[in-house]
Amino acid sequence: MTCVRRHIQVSEKRYKQVKKLLQKIGPGFCAAKWYNATIWLSNGRTASCHHPEAHKVPLDELKQDSRALHNTKFKLQQRLAMLQGDRPDECGYCWRIEDADNSQYSDRIFKSEIYTDKQIKQISNFPWDKPIDPKTLEISFDNLCNLSCSYCNAEFSTTWNNDIRVNGNYKNLKTKEGKTYDHPFEFDEKIIKIENIYVQKFFEWFDKSLRKNLEELRITGGEPTMSPHFWKFVSKYHNEKFKFSVNSNMQMTKKRLDKLVDCSQQFKHFELYTSNESHGKVAEMIRYGLNYNTWIDNLKYFSKYAKYHKIHIMMTINALCLFGIESFLDDIMKLKQSVNNTDQFILSINILRFPSFQSVNILPQVIKQERADVIQRWVDANNNNMISFETANLRRLISYLNNVDRSYEDTDSWEDKYSDFKNFYNQYCKRRNIDFIDIFSIHPDFIKWWEDLPETNS
Repeated sequence: MTCVRRHIQVSEKRYKQVKKLLQKIGPGFCAAKWYNATIWLSNGRTASCHHPEAHKVPLDELKQDSRALHNTKFKLQQRLAMLQGDRPDECGYCWRIEDADNSQYSDRIFKSEIYTDKQIKQISNFPWDKPIDPKTLEISFDNLCNLSCSYCNAEFSTTWNNDIRVNGNYKNLKTKEGKTYDHPFEFDEKIIKIENIYVQKFFEWFDKSLRKNLEELRITGGEPTMSPHFWKFVSKYHNEKFKFSVNSNMQMTKKRLDKLVDCSQQFKHFELYTSNESHGKVAEMIRYGLNYNTWIDNLKYFSKYAKYHKIHIMMTINALCLFGIESFLDDIMKLKQSVNNTDQFILSINILRFPSFQSVNILPQVIKQERADVIQRWVDANNNNMISFETANLRRLISYLNNVDRSYEDTDSWEDKYSDFKNFYNQYCKRRNIDFIDIFSIHPDFIKWWEDLPETNS
């Protein structure tokens, strides 16, 4: 679940300019707290981007004003804190990046630079408690999904939910997020077919004011192309002035893929977002249900027949994806070459924080260093084929691997994280008939570390 972002060829000078502008307003200031939102309508949760933990939209606030989907009293307080020079705890992802290496750009820079300097400056003149319509918005209608990615859970994927219902809860997980896997999510199946109050209030808000103020709308999931609410939205709105984007895992039949191609042609500006971060069997293990070759082939098909502006490939950097990342990056370069345009397929990088036991921080420093060196060599060899945004993202990842050993909000003990890493993947692989050792056998140092982790009862 990532923040809406308009990718353009942005110079280093622009990043420095935006950073200076934000710092002038406050050391914890980020324009996304006002202008961006991610909203999960299936469970009524909202956040200003995908880094802070989402919080519930109180029904009493929503019934008074549909804009509460983005303007909860909690979020208003976070905005006030930013204007007063504070760094809100919920935005710790960015503070960890900045504190580790001040020369790197955290996501508050990337998420703010998409807005004009005038728009950013205007924020300090807004009453802090005034509801505002976001300019960039990501929404999820429901959690229908045909994948069960390792770091996802039953709340956001019906496939994950069905796995736990059929095979039982995960056992003996000790970390805070490990508890996520010890129960199914009580998802009201009726909201797949009907509009719950959050969906109703979204359409109300959309028609009342949001539609005319939006600059970009992205629909995510689950897998949005499986959602009847998504197709209702597509049938209702055409030729809108805002940019329209869909976040799809691209695991679908040709019939549904052709429907998505048709969808791209009814909006003035359409962009596709999809996620992957490793190659072949490693990618298929992390994103269980994914067929890597199908993902590549469907991207090629879409790029050939759809009417689109850009295709965004979002990488969620986790402990396992590093073992195959260079081959994945090679494939993305081939996709760029296939359309003869370096910024047609655009990479973005998000570093996984939760579950903490799946973070890159779980790995020994010697392995992180080796992987950082591999990525650095890849960047050096391919720098001319990337836009500055991609280069900045990869350099930030290299810096993170070299300098960070714990995310800002991570309070789990190392003992519990090591235990959960071994215990979770033992159960995860057994349920899916995956041979962990075979998949990572070409990385003997990693396998040795894995085998030396203490066994747990499961």
